[in-house]
Amino acid sequence: MIIENRWSWGRQITIAIVLFLGFSMMSMLFYNGTFLEQAVADLVYALLSFAIMLWALKSTKVFVHRLALTKPMIIWGIISLVTLGIVFGFGGVPQHVIMVLQAKHLLVNTLVALSAAIFEESINRGFFLSGFLAYAQYNSRSYKLTRSAIYSSILFGTFHLVNLLGGNSSAVFQQVFWAFVIGVFLAALRFTTNTLFWGMLIHFLLDWFPSASTKFDIQQASWGIILAVFTPLLVASVIYLVKADQAYQKLPAESVA
Repeated sequence: MIIENRWSWGRQITIAIVLFLGFSMMSMLFYNGTFLEQAVADLVYALLSFAIMLWALKSTKVFVHRLALTKPMIIWGIISLVTLGIVFGFGGVPQHVIMVLQAKHLLVNTLVALSAAIFEESINRGFFLSGFLAYAQYNSRSYKLTRSAIYSSILFGTFHLVNLLGGNSSAVFQQVFWAFVIGVFLAALRFTTNTLFWGMLIHFLLDWFPSASTKFDIQQASWGIILAVFTPLLVASVIYLVKADQAYQKLPAESVA
């Protein structure tokens, strides 16, 4: 059974967009401040957004009880984790963790990554995912989990277009694509674990690197490489979600009402 949220799906999505715009304004408000000042302000805003999300959704959970994993879900879940490992390797996450622990500005880099993880997961896998799921349930749509994961991830990727204001357009569009892919995986992870915290951890690790506290241009890679690395994760995550939907639809009516 899906937990009934305190706010309607429309209000969830609207407030999430407002909070996102507010978070984007933070960098302008602290443009002349130190990196530490901006990092602390971002973390406070992220925690406030998390608190609002928690109140609106009543819980970090999606379901009253976690979904039981079927054999197809286990198989595609393992494949998804393997492809995520490839993405981690491509992004240099293990090296970044070692480097950031040796970096001069460990505290600031950690605060920046932590605030991004808390805020973006609260907005995207919190408000947006639950909002679209509530909409799908209200309209009795099939494949509710898959639809809500894809719709929320499209918004997650689209929001990265704000980087067009100061970045290379080709690199930004690549960022939009891989953010969408990561978003689909993180949505599947939230449905599986029935919590936001594992998604926050993965998001934190992806953003935790030595230059996280500096203003830098988004680096562009070959589209061929981007597609080769991220497409398997997207395909595996979507198939996993479809299998999860099929398992959910087979539950007794009183369990999914």
